[in-house]
Amino acid sequence: MKNTSQARLSTARHEKEFASLRDFSARVGGDPLLVQASNGNTSIKLDGILWIKASGKWLAHAMQEEMFVPLELARVKESIQSDAEIASPYASNGQLRPSIETAMHAVLRHRVALHVHSVNAIAWAIRLDGPDRLTERLAGLHWQWIPYAASGKPLAREIEKVVTCRPETDDRIAVQRKNFSVK
Repeated sequence: MKNTSQARLSTARHEKEFASLRDFSARVGGDPLLVQASNGNTSIKLDGILWIKASGKWLAHAMQEEMFVPLELARVKESIQSDAEIASPYASNGQLRPSIETAMHAVLRHRVALHVHSVNAIAWAIRLDGPDRLTERLAGLHWQWIPYAASGKPLAREIEKVVTCRPETDDRIAVQRKNFSVK
């Protein structure tokens, strides 16, 4: 699988990590209890580049087709702060567009991020007692519940606020989604 012509993985170790991300993405994307259609994203941060699944691509196809868009992480974070468009200068002839959730992946502290719209998470998100019941079940984990925020930069900003105010959060964040999906 080739990477986009302008952005390259700099080391054999990074190529191996990227290959692992693609394999993991395909396995997770193939589980209909975790991912329905093209919902969900994976990403990895390597050498200041955020590689994220392109909009509309199916995780299940990660081993068969090019689907990761490279973005300069610093520029993505600047775009979040200035409310500018997040665009990839590396997009393959303009065909691959960064996911709407790129901002969310950029603000998460971990090098690798996965978010899915699992059937179980959706079921918890629509329950009126969801936060209380999850508190019982997730005891011992440092997680946060974020009420509905629109996808993209608004959601990223809410996650960033929570993680800044509650640095002990393990980036396990339940987000109540208006369209009944949870990240």
